[in-house]
Amino acid sequence: MGKELLVVLETEKNLDEAREICKQFFLSQEYEIVGEASELVVFKGGDFLWTVLGTYRWHKIVKTITVSFQKIDEKLRIKLNYDVSRLATTFSLIRSAKHEIEGIRKKLDAKIIEMKEQRSFIK
Repeated sequence: MGKELLVVLETEKNLDEAREICKQFFLSQEYEIVGEASELVVFKGGDFLWTVLGTYRWHKIVKTITVSFQKIDEKLRIKLNYDVSRLATTFSLIRSAKHEIEGIRKKLDAKIIEMKEQRSFIK
């Protein structure tokens, strides 16, 4: 879509429990599940009209989140890959998404390993 945000969390919860927590959390944030596999869940959220009108509100911006799970030793690594519409008028995705990221981090009892913002360009 345009802008990307990668967040990596690490928790001691098991895969099934963490997966269920993520599903419930993002569904409660008005996302819908558009794809699902054993170690991957894809959510889509936001409203196209609000995005085109130039809203800066995080929950109104069109975005797709790919949540992937990877077991490393005794810990579970959860990658949240946000793909945000380039029409969004946010300056910093990290600042815009911080409440949502903090919410899922608390639910999973996880720590943030990495958080980086990338901008994609159409070739």
